[in-house]
Amino acid sequence: PRLIWVSRFMEAAGHRWGFLAPWCVILKGRISFKWPRREEEVWDVKKRRLEVELPTRQDAQDGSRDFFYLSEKDFLKALQKFREALALLAAVAHVDQASWRYLLQFHCSVDLGEEGEEGREENIPARFYLIIEERNKRKIHKFECLETVEKDLVHLCGVHQRLHPSREYLRDLEKIAALDPKLKPGKPTADIAIPVRLMLPRAVMTKCVKVLVDVHKADKKIRSEWENYDPSKEKQELGTKSLRCTFVLQPMAADFGEDEATSEMIQTMRALTTDGMSFSLAASWLLLENKLRGTERAKRKAFGELMGSFFNGTPRPREPLIPSYDLPMKDQPLQLGAVHLLCVSVLHPRDFEAMFSAIVATQTTTKLSIRMQIMPVEAPVYGHWWKWLAYGVFSKRARLNSSVESLALASIGSMTVEDIDIFNAVLASDHPEEHIYRTSRGEIDERDATLKAGARIRWELDDRGQPQQGSRAVILDLPVTSVRTFSDDGKSQWLDAVVPGYGRCQVQRKDLIFSQSRAVNASPNGLQELKIAFDKDEMPESDGLPRFLAAVGGSLKHLTLEGPMEELDPDTISQTCPNLETLSVLGYFVDIRLDFSQYHEHNQPLPPLKCNWNSVTELEADLSDPSNPIARSARRLRVRLFPDWWGNWTQTPADYRPSVVDADVSELLGMLEANKTLEYVEIVFPVRYAQYMTDIRKHHLTPVNRGLHLATEAKIAFLSVLSSLVVSHDTSKKRKSQAQQVHLPMPDQHVLAKIFAFAAPNVLRQVFVRKTRDRDFDRERIQVVI
Repeated sequence: PRLIWVSRFMEAAGHRWGFLAPWCVILKGRISFKWPRREEEVWDVKKRRLEVELPTRQDAQDGSRDFFYLSEKDFLKALQKFREALALLAAVAHVDQASWRYLLQFHCSVDLGEEGEEGREENIPARFYLIIEERNKRKIHKFECLETVEKDLVHLCGVHQRLHPSREYLRDLEKIAALDPKLKPGKPTADIAIPVRLMLPRAVMTKCVKVLVDVHKADKKIRSEWENYDPSKEKQELGTKSLRCTFVLQPMAADFGEDEATSEMIQTMRALTTDGMSFSLAASWLLLENKLRGTERAKRKAFGELMGSFFNGTPRPREPLIPSYDLPMKDQPLQLGAVHLLCVSVLHPRDFEAMFSAIVATQTTTKLSIRMQIMPVEAPVYGHWWKWLAYGVFSKRARLNSSVESLALASIGSMTVEDIDIFNAVLASDHPEEHIYRTSRGEIDERDATLKAGARIRWELDDRGQPQQGSRAVILDLPVTSVRTFSDDGKSQWLDAVVPGYGRCQVQRKDLIFSQSRAVNASPNGLQELKIAFDKDEMPESDGLPRFLAAVGGSLKHLTLEGPMEELDPDTISQTCPNLETLSVLGYFVDIRLDFSQYHEHNQPLPPLKCNWNSVTELEADLSDPSNPIARSARRLRVRLFPDWWGNWTQTPADYRPSVVDADVSELLGMLEANKTLEYVEIVFPVRYAQYMTDIRKHHLTPVNRGLHLATEAKIAFLSVLSSLVVSHDTSKKRKSQAQQVHLPMPDQHVLAKIFAFAAPNVLRQVFVRKTRDRDFDRERIQVVI
């Protein structure tokens, strides 16, 4: 029946949307549906994304290898056709998701996955990540496609899209509008905002830097065009039902990959962030090019400026690019949507100090991820790392000053009891700077200040905190905010201070402007979301995890744990994190998300979590028991059924037991029959076990014991009818007559809530099956969201 339905749907969709086939040809082979490259981005975005390869002037035309666009006019015409083709597809997404997926898969050759996989059925927003790649690999044209980024973005997202639409585009847009049941004749035009963002291309760093500058220029030009735009000059659509699509340029994704940070890149990022440019993410290896590592002084200055470009900005809420298109900005309230840092193994302990001294009072981002790539044998380095992590993210100063609300720690190789003892000592100190540096108490308490531009800082100090003989001071060319003075005797010309991006330094009192109040954009409750992922390529030490959660769990609302947790009693989580709303546990074989909202709604403590996360059999038994707190709280589940070891981690766990697929599937099917809370289930197994797919998919779109939110329109309609039936106190004969017919009191708010909950349709469970092969190992490694 499923195959028959699919066949009929495809035949009907082909007839209904056949007029868009020529537009799809323009996009064919240029759209991909992909996971981000690294798990940090998956944590942030949580979904696959549509990547769109833009046409360039160096592309071969009409399938020829050597025939390029002969004139600028020809190329801009082709770029307009490309934009209009994307807009028409986005309009279909607005009208009907199933038809949108059909066009993507069968007319644009987008791989949405195989039958039974989530990509075939999930809602895919019409939101595009733009990429620029060279299809022609001749050296004579190398990176020429990056020379016109500014012009092309303005052409795509400026007012040209309103002033000069093609007749064919307007004709087919009107056909799509006619197929939209939500549009009513004579009603105002429905506006569809299409968010697009440019991804930093893979190219030499000099070209990447130019792209950054050009995107900023394009952003300013587009903003200026829309501010001066006169709608009366717009070509009007003619139909009785109308749609209008507008491309809206979003902050770009500046992922520098594994490239070394160059002087040009650092200075450009500093200049752009100072000038107000926003980024959806800024990601970098913390590794400087050789030229910047020539001397320790040069390295310290460059590293400090790199950290300043990410963290030392003033609070700067992002403004909409087009005033009339105020797209939701809750995902990026500040200048940088997310910052991803990769700590390479060559980092010196002083670099950690410099990094966290910038993070502790940052006002540029709410989301931060840090990947640790330190060899396990470097135990002293790990202790230093945990000390500075405590100061930079969890200390009282961080809670009062930092805007970071979500933290992801990846590739953790060591979280020992000794590590967390060092961590806790910093948290327990009322004067953490003096504790870390082992200095005496000052006559004046710690204070925050701004260090003036042109100030000299003594950055190279000996073990006694005194300047190294012969060391040259670093001169700052920009002001630095959130400098923290400590051990201040109130009279010395030079003071000890933590300078963001540099760590402990000495600064002159005359160069400081002391703050009168703390930052206003700090997260009011400290860190609210935490993700902990242990190293996948080694067997990490994690016996300090219970103490770590006891130290930081009080403020957490969302917690994700990935990796070995043999040392963690599951009950520890509910005891140390009493305010958790969701808990995600990602293990060798099972990934699960628990939702505790029902306990908070009734002011109940979190339940005990007695379970074995590494046993498919035991967890399925728990999920089949409706009285078990795990079953009552479980919302999403992923199960990997591997008869041979092939998991997320390259090291085999000590208690590994191969999956007996036949038995496990049988128990899984029984669990799906008994459990009434799971809303999402994904089963992963090798291709040779595909015969189980049909039985598992029988549970797809079955109702669970949770209702959706009843539509506001339905509530209003019910209350309108109910109010007309309520007993009237009017003394007129007509009112008395009506009152005699009905004796219905108005129910109170509690009763109304029960009625609305009962009337709401049930959530339908989604059940997907994904077949995997050995070559899919890298894909499995980034399955870090459930």
